[in-house]
Amino acid sequence: PEGKKLVTFQRTPRMQTYLLAFLVSDYTVKRDFANYMKKITVQSMSRPTHASQLSFSLDASVKLIDELQMYFDHPYEMSKIDSVGIPNNDFAAGAMENWGLVTYRESYFLITESSNDNSRRSVSTIIAHEFAHQFFGNLMAPKWWSYLWLNEGFATLYEYYLADRTHPHLLIKQRFSSGALQTALSADASATIRSMTHYVETVPETNRLFDRIAYEKSGSVLRMMHYALGEATFVKGLKHYIKQHQNSVVVPQNLFDSLQKAAAEDGMLPANASMTMIMESWSNQPGAPVVTITRQTGTDDVLFEQKRFFSTTQSTENNQTWWIPIFMYTNSSGGWYEKSPLFWIPQGSKQVTHKISIQQDDVFLINPAQTGYYRVNYDQQTWNNIIDRLRSNPTSFDAVIRGQLIDDSMNLANAGLLSHDTAFQILDHLRNNTDFFAWKSAYRNILELEKMLTVDPEALDLFRKYLLELIDTLYADYGTEKRKHHHTNDYDAQLIAVDLACRIGQQACLEQAMSKLNVLQQRTTLTIRSEAEQKLFCHALRTAKGVDVDKLTEAFEVEDDARSRRYLMDSLACVGSREEQERVMAFLVEQNQKVDQFLEAVAEQSGSGIVSIFDLLSREQAHLDDIFGSKRSMEKLLNKLADRIVDQLNAERLRQMMMILPVSSSFAANINSRVEEQIRWQEHNLPLVRRILQQYAL
Repeated sequence: PEGKKLVTFQRTPRMQTYLLAFLVSDYTVKRDFANYMKKITVQSMSRPTHASQLSFSLDASVKLIDELQMYFDHPYEMSKIDSVGIPNNDFAAGAMENWGLVTYRESYFLITESSNDNSRRSVSTIIAHEFAHQFFGNLMAPKWWSYLWLNEGFATLYEYYLADRTHPHLLIKQRFSSGALQTALSADASATIRSMTHYVETVPETNRLFDRIAYEKSGSVLRMMHYALGEATFVKGLKHYIKQHQNSVVVPQNLFDSLQKAAAEDGMLPANASMTMIMESWSNQPGAPVVTITRQTGTDDVLFEQKRFFSTTQSTENNQTWWIPIFMYTNSSGGWYEKSPLFWIPQGSKQVTHKISIQQDDVFLINPAQTGYYRVNYDQQTWNNIIDRLRSNPTSFDAVIRGQLIDDSMNLANAGLLSHDTAFQILDHLRNNTDFFAWKSAYRNILELEKMLTVDPEALDLFRKYLLELIDTLYADYGTEKRKHHHTNDYDAQLIAVDLACRIGQQACLEQAMSKLNVLQQRTTLTIRSEAEQKLFCHALRTAKGVDVDKLTEAFEVEDDARSRRYLMDSLACVGSREEQERVMAFLVEQNQKVDQFLEAVAEQSGSGIVSIFDLLSREQAHLDDIFGSKRSMEKLLNKLADRIVDQLNAERLRQMMMILPVSSSFAANINSRVEEQIRWQEHNLPLVRRILQQYAL
């Protein structure tokens, strides 16, 4: 009546209120059906102008909802699952697992015919993450936010492992080590980090739980148990967990009991351990261990020592220990213990000796491909053997393992547990190597080292000269835009090659970047169509003079494509002069256009932009709510600033800024401690790194 329409919805399952969503729109709908256990209507939706970009997400959604049901032998609760792309400006989160109506930012959801494998991989994993939540989080909801890792840990693990099953050609599972796990280990090395299970009461405390610990660390610990118990036993335990606790709330003990039942039935645990003992050693205390291996000369005895790993030296001894599954590879063992534990180091034991028969020509590795969530250090002779092998026959190690060796050795050296000379010899094998997975791990460590060296111009210059030689082969193979991508990882390898080459001032790359700047500025409408194009544009803007900032801001204002708009935002953050940065900030404030996202991009892209951020926030104190929208957004920016600051002057600016911003004293103390850790890193490591770089310069 009177033009109104009555809509009647089916009754929902028992669910938490935060999972309820409504959508009222004129969106275009594409529909298909999943049929593995029952018929499920699967729909993808977008603005009508983007309807042609829905096919990939719809196909991935059908495959993933069927795979989820098949893998866990349990039906999806509802008769439909809708996925909808929301304009980036209208949706702060990346994606949200609302039960039966999953929402995504358009840039995380839409795929065009020209999209590369990197974009397809991103969309596949994000859909897999949100669909995993339909079981872990929706069907079984944590009793309180303190156990958020029961949601996000499983969703992180299965965004890789389920998407890899539905899209095997994208090699998604192989990326776990260089992606989630190494990111988690880096975060977990701070003295101020929290544990997986962490009690909270207030909304700000709850918001801070959505961090590397809830996602990447928890996913890494669960992945370790996947291998320590064996996939069949681990999934058997999860099937019991789902069946017993569907449509109810859960606590970690429920998971531990289900895994215990499966592990006991299959005989997969050491006699003196239970799943509760093992899992609580990982979930109830912060940090991660480093396991140091020392081979005893003339015998088969190998000494294993565990202790907590910190990124910087600590003034007091730490006595934490864990239940650690020891995975091992030697040629003569035929890979038998690569994905199942040789033995466990018990919690409470700092040292364990184990007999391992190692042949003279054996490759000997502990925790190959980082199956376990821990770092590995070796005695110097074993490191020397590894270095010799990398020099003579680098491909005898899988590329993921070579990435692990780079990541472990560089972090161990920075922590004072290994010489930087050894770490650089490991890194140096990349001179004639272009494997993506090895370079992915190296890339993260190179950027971190570059950041730390900014306070020492001499050391930074030496480092860039060293990198010019290190990346020569990589850039020759991947640096040009015209290179055809024959392998699913080629595009990401190109991004690393271009970013590093331009970052360190390689002439060919800078010329290519300036050429790209000229081409883009001559377009009638300035549009950035790819991440590779954006990186070149960014590097050109850092050094170009007389940049037409108005043209950039006008392009940002009219751009409708979510990815291109993000590329423009990241590029605007690269403008080189402080005056230009402040003009962009003023434009965004005036237009009320995602100022917080721009400030985050500036914090990531530009060391010099930190001062501009402080000045803006000081001027706009009365309008902070308009800039940030939420306290969580403000804290996200402060975290990014803390990651970038490595000098006392900016550390003091940050302290002063937090005194005028509405942040809690505990949050400010955590930020200050992290910055101080980075400054202490320099006190210990700068002279050592400079000496190594001087040797390479000879």
